[in-house]
Amino acid sequence: MVSRNNGRVIELTEPQTWTIISVLAATLVGTIAVITQVMLRTITGQITSLRNEMTTQVGSLRSEMTTQVGSLRNEMGSLRTEMELRFQRVDDRLGGLGRDMQAVAKRVLPES
Repeated sequence: MVSRNNGRVIELTEPQTWTIISVLAATLVGTIAVITQVMLRTITGQITSLRNEMTTQVGSLRSEMTTQVGSLRNEMGSLRTEMELRFQRVDDRLGGLGRDMQAVAKRVLPES
């Protein structure tokens, strides 16, 4: 075959056409494979990074919650002690009031 460049379209034989189609198809498949691998590595890296960050955050949240629960238990213990003291004072006052009412009743209503 003699090639001439006279400004017209180059004519190809059938084997040349199939060779060009094969090369383009192989290039396309190779490009898709490379892009797929790059995307998979990127996604895997992002997921791993997210997993590590979530693990760190969960650990931090767990320790903060443990601290808060301990603090809340201490406050509840303090409130329980304070409420017991107040109830004891109310019981003492009511006991004294009961004695006072008995004394008033004995004076107002003498026994017959």
